[in-house]
Amino acid sequence: MHYDFDFGIVKDVHKRNKIFNENGKSRGNIRILYFTGYISNFRAQTINMVDGKKVVTKIDKGQVFTEKIDKWRKAMVFTFPDIKPGSVIEYEFNHMTQMLTLPAWFFQEDIPVRYSELITKVPTDHYYRQQARLRQPLVKNTSSTESLTGNVNRMPTTLDVSTRALANVPSLPYEPFMSSQLDNFQSIYFILSGFRQTNNSSLGAVNDTWAKIGGTLADEEDFGRQLKKSLLNEQVLIAKAATLKTDDQKIAYLFNEVKGQMKWNRNDSWYTNDGVVKAWEKKIGNATEINLVLYNLLHKAGITAYPMVVSTRDHGKVYPSYTFIHQFNRGVVYIPVDSTRSYVLDASNKYNLYNQVPDNLLNSSGLYIDKENNAYDI
Repeated sequence: MHYDFDFGIVKDVHKRNKIFNENGKSRGNIRILYFTGYISNFRAQTINMVDGKKVVTKIDKGQVFTEKIDKWRKAMVFTFPDIKPGSVIEYEFNHMTQMLTLPAWFFQEDIPVRYSELITKVPTDHYYRQQARLRQPLVKNTSSTESLTGNVNRMPTTLDVSTRALANVPSLPYEPFMSSQLDNFQSIYFILSGFRQTNNSSLGAVNDTWAKIGGTLADEEDFGRQLKKSLLNEQVLIAKAATLKTDDQKIAYLFNEVKGQMKWNRNDSWYTNDGVVKAWEKKIGNATEINLVLYNLLHKAGITAYPMVVSTRDHGKVYPSYTFIHQFNRGVVYIPVDSTRSYVLDASNKYNLYNQVPDNLLNSSGLYIDKENNAYDI
């Protein structure tokens, strides 16, 4: 992974798998999820030995499909041809994005990994914090420097070059009752904490605290600015809620109405895709859209509620020291009932209850947004 001349991040991937038996043929179905940017220099091939000779079957571009998941995420999908026991499948590509921080790298998978190597090239004026989740020693761990040159519009930049590798990494398949595999894979996470200003005398900050990230979320078009929307025929529901005697009755009524009327499209993200207005009109949306619809109705019914971003069980744990918004993948509603009780509402699942924390959010953390009081806490 490295920076290009415009300081976008480029991830160069080269992967090779050996198919040992019929059960391994499913490894030829590839789906590569990526967030913003684009993929280039894609190549893929199947290698077989036939009568002692190597036979290479390449994948044409027409056999590669792009799946749009939402406004920010896409997936590249393809299937290797002519797979059989003994085949070697291989692919490589470059992913370029304008995201600020390096993506995580996973050395481990649900199958054994013979060798996995990560090379990072980072400008020396970028300051990263790293979180290494390793259970075996690195077989390669080197560092050096080199220059980034070639763009006449920019001054040459010095890069810190680090190489890390693990060998003979055991498989980690999913087991019942285990937490997310992403929490348990041997990996390295990166967070950009700051960068040196051009005058070389001060350190420019990024969103390095949860309060800053909360403030950014509050002003985000796809989140905070969805909190005061007018919904189609909302007056009917709010009027009905007003006839109920207690806040619990109002919460239960609006929760069940949204849960019953809307359908989850099976997509998860901390942001909205079409927005709450369209999602309510179509009666379908991602989990965050459904729950921000609920927030709008609760707020107008006089209930003290706050939007909150969370991480579902399969998405992984939230590490408070790792201040990065993409640790979260769903928006819900947080209601402090009194000093001893609070509700976490998720209306995207038909079996959820308003007064019970959903099982896929247990033992996790959330970041709630209170813009009026400028309070954001995890």
